[in-house]
Amino acid sequence: MDKTTLLDMAQYISAFLAGIVGYCLGGLDKLLTLLILASAADFVTGLCKAFHDKKLNSTVSYRGIIRKFGIYIVVALAYLIDQYLGAHFLRETVIAFYIFNEALSVLENWGKMDLPLPEQLKTALSQLQAENTENIGKKQLK
Repeated sequence: MDKTTLLDMAQYISAFLAGIVGYCLGGLDKLLTLLILASAADFVTGLCKAFHDKKLNSTVSYRGIIRKFGIYIVVALAYLIDQYLGAHFLRETVIAFYIFNEALSVLENWGKMDLPLPEQLKTALSQLQAENTENIGKKQLK
């Protein structure tokens, strides 16, 4: 393949992905852009953490990619429900939830690599982690 063929393929793939974003996810607005960036940051910090802990594993990476794909499926469903209802709040709510979830994961990964975090964030993360552990224990008991 020559350079023009590769460039043409890249343009076709870009146009296809833009069409999917526009149709299925409600367009590439600021919220969706932030979610994409937060997802990428979470994935990268997760890889860095795995490398730091010497636990880099392709199976875990694939699970992370599938999880990210699942996030965008939920966003697409929320957008379609909004369209059906004639509303404009569910998609934004779902995206905001996942942005905060991804940001929290980035901070957790950062903290687990013993990188500096402000004390307030460390305290908040510890509390959230304790609540999450407590909730998981309750679910297992049921």
